[in-house]
Amino acid sequence: MGVVVVDLPIDAGVVPCDLLLPSAVWQSQAVRNASTFEVEGSAVRVVQARDLFLLKLYADGPQDLLDAGSLLRLQDESTGKEWKGAASKLRMGQELKRCLSFMTDRR
Repeated sequence: MGVVVVDLPIDAGVVPCDLLLPSAVWQSQAVRNASTFEVEGSAVRVVQARDLFLLKLYADGPQDLLDAGSLLRLQDESTGKEWKGAASKLRMGQELKRCLSFMTDRR
């Protein structure tokens, strides 16, 4: 998966955005599931929370795992379980373990 960081110019300055260049089917699905929002007259596609959680796990950097953990904490138990199952199904079990470890360490 490739991610390109770009700055979108707006009246107040710039907004940094990550552009996803999917290389797997689930990443392409995340792009298809994205919602479109208008930002300063420009249409911007934003992935759903579940897909962002999975993308953050996949990226596997320290800040990404903290972000994934924050997203997970915001979910009810049922949704959190579904997200964890999706991560395991995509063979991101090790990343999920690191994320959960980060969550425990930050309490």
